[in-house]
Amino acid sequence: MRTDECAGRRTHRRPAIRAICTIPSAVRRRKRPQRCRAAPRRVVSSVARRDGRLRFPTSGRRGKAMLRWRLLMSAILIPAFVAIFVADHRAGADGRILWVVAMLLAARSGWELGDLMRKGGWSVQPAPLSLACTLGVAAFWGPRFVPHPSVQLSGSGALVLQCAGTGLLASSVLLAASFAHRCIRFVAPAGHLQGLCAEALGLLYVVGGIGLTAQLRWLPTAELGYVALGSLVVAVKCGDIFAYTFGRLFGKRKMAPHLSPGKTWAGFVGALVGGGVGACVWFGTIPSVFGEDVVVRPWPVAFGYGIVLAAVGLMGDLAESLIKREVEQKDASELLPGFGGLLDLLDSVLYSGPIILIWWLWWPLVLPR
Repeated sequence: MRTDECAGRRTHRRPAIRAICTIPSAVRRRKRPQRCRAAPRRVVSSVARRDGRLRFPTSGRRGKAMLRWRLLMSAILIPAFVAIFVADHRAGADGRILWVVAMLLAARSGWELGDLMRKGGWSVQPAPLSLACTLGVAAFWGPRFVPHPSVQLSGSGALVLQCAGTGLLASSVLLAASFAHRCIRFVAPAGHLQGLCAEALGLLYVVGGIGLTAQLRWLPTAELGYVALGSLVVAVKCGDIFAYTFGRLFGKRKMAPHLSPGKTWAGFVGALVGGGVGACVWFGTIPSVFGEDVVVRPWPVAFGYGIVLAAVGLMGDLAESLIKREVEQKDASELLPGFGGLLDLLDSVLYSGPIILIWWLWWPLVLPR
């Protein structure tokens, strides 16, 4: 035991104490520099991660600018789609203008989905997936442009089913072609199976969504087809408007905080109410347009139809959000200011269109006399 020269007491002479004793007292008394408490927050791709959640700008100056862009783009897109529907109706019953528009939508949607998957590290290329989606949607019009002479069809619904089967069969053939291409190029494990699963999802999501939704144009008849297609757009978009209003006024409890922080349960109720009201207004105006030539279901049926549409459309929005959050992206692309990409605009329609097609095949809301 020896006396410690620094502390003035008897203790063991350890190497750490011996090193401290060699430091001059002036240096030991010098204070350490304080760290800055306000460290800058890191933001990657306009997405801030905090407490395990993804944060997006939904309020403030940037949120108001986004709302203005949405209103402006809506004022442009709605008249454009109405003009396309009118031109297609005048062009004939085969829907050739709608065919071109559907292929363009499929090409862009397939590219955006492939780009999202590529950013997520999946073995997918946007260009081949875009081409496959375009060809898959084009196949839905095959029986209308080149009818088979041995097939006898009765009614518009039977032809719709044949077109749907042709399009889905073409999607299966395209997936098989991708399978064969990867088998030929295989050298070592490099995410080929993951890429095939992603391509299958892309074909089912884009080709099935756009191709099957477009078949509403011929239900219940070719003359009344845009009644069904228009009801889908009106009910879903009215649900979006009511959901936004109810969410801003009464929204407190988050519906899916990790997936879509802006959605609340109050907004969900507003979407159901808005979808029902929009469907009632839409089908209420049909007799004034077509006169006594059509029979419309009672308004409770239309209200229930709108509720189903709004609920399924909201699930479609969450489904697309799941894909974007999985790859940590806020939007599918920057094609449409205020909306994001084309997938962000069509997410509800792609999800709800095939389900509503089943409704119109079995129980149409408008019938000719």
